[in-house]
Amino acid sequence: VAHALEHMGRWDAALQQAQRALALDPLSTGVRHSAIAIALGARQYELALEEARRARAFDKDDQIAEMLLGNALLLKGDAAACAALPLKQWLGTKAICLHAVGRTAEAQVLADSLAGLLNRGEYAIVPQFAALAAYRASLGDAAGSLAWLQKAADISPMVHYWHLESGLFDRVRRDTAFVAGITRLEGGIRARVAEARGELGGRLE
Repeated sequence: VAHALEHMGRWDAALQQAQRALALDPLSTGVRHSAIAIALGARQYELALEEARRARAFDKDDQIAEMLLGNALLLKGDAAACAALPLKQWLGTKAICLHAVGRTAEAQVLADSLAGLLNRGEYAIVPQFAALAAYRASLGDAAGSLAWLQKAADISPMVHYWHLESGLFDRVRRDTAFVAGITRLEGGIRARVAEARGELGGRLE
């Protein structure tokens, strides 16, 4: 329900449902990840930071929580703390933070390395594409950002709205070409889902 409300842009209601889920199952890693992501989308950075730190306290090897923590630190204004995180699986997030603290050459090396990995199909999870899209957005590169979001959608037909709305894409989110590109991307996703639904017919519950 929280993610459905997120997709409708109802961030306050989405966050309320995410927190309700977390209260019902506080030991669920997936529920906590969702709550943190939605808090970022709702721009409740302090809450996201608190829950991300709690997730890391539960499991220091939680790579998803580390990425979410990095984003929370960055968006709250502490790019240096984000840049200090290992973020080994999240080169895109690391690149954004390094760029934000002026280490632009290092940031570009990481971004180029990640681009090479993704283009070769060497990724762990699809949100790594969105992280690189966010890096391009942080440079003001609307076309480059859209290209990586499209690559992500080609693999997994969905949009991570929390990522788009969190603040990571603020440099390009009002760019007319970027807005039009997101609309086309969403249209393509709806068409793919409708086609799959038709093929599955009564097997889709």
